[in-house]
Amino acid sequence: MLIYYHENMTFQEKLKVETKINHDATEQHLFNELLLKGELDDQKYYLYLKNIVTVYDYIEKRLGLKGELIRSSLIYNDIMAYCKNGCHFSCDDYFVHEWVETIAQKSDTALLSELYVEWLKDVYGGQIISKKVKYNSHLKFNDTKSTALAVRGLLKIAPEDENNFIFEVNRTYVNHYKLMDDIMYKGK
Repeated sequence: MLIYYHENMTFQEKLKVETKINHDATEQHLFNELLLKGELDDQKYYLYLKNIVTVYDYIEKRLGLKGELIRSSLIYNDIMAYCKNGCHFSCDDYFVHEWVETIAQKSDTALLSELYVEWLKDVYGGQIISKKVKYNSHLKFNDTKSTALAVRGLLKIAPEDENNFIFEVNRTYVNHYKLMDDIMYKGK
């Protein structure tokens, strides 16, 4: 894919253009396709939550997030609801352990890439997904618009950090893709 850059592109425009391939690949993963059709089995979604909560918890603590941006406690509530409904955690070594080790090495600015991808995914895509899964408190927001603005408000990326931030956003999409791969195909 040839990417054309206009010298007057804003950072947001460059971010969208330079992350489109990984964004689209992640969005089109079989895990998400089944999820959006309401056909992903509860056990797989439970495993996703059980793994991704570690990422959310780390980011929230490290960045000192507050209020509506705290999602991990809601994810834990949904995990417990799935447990009561018969789901169980397998001891497979899912990719998320490597993911957390990677984000622990990031600067705070680079860590914002995780916030950008994961939180905005929940704000926007979560409104559709919440209708397809049994337990969805982590996808409910008092005001999606103000939550999205709060996330975007934290993204004060200095011009000299823009290229690295874009790289980290792409890496976040790749990590998310790998986790979905693990959940869908591990043990098959």
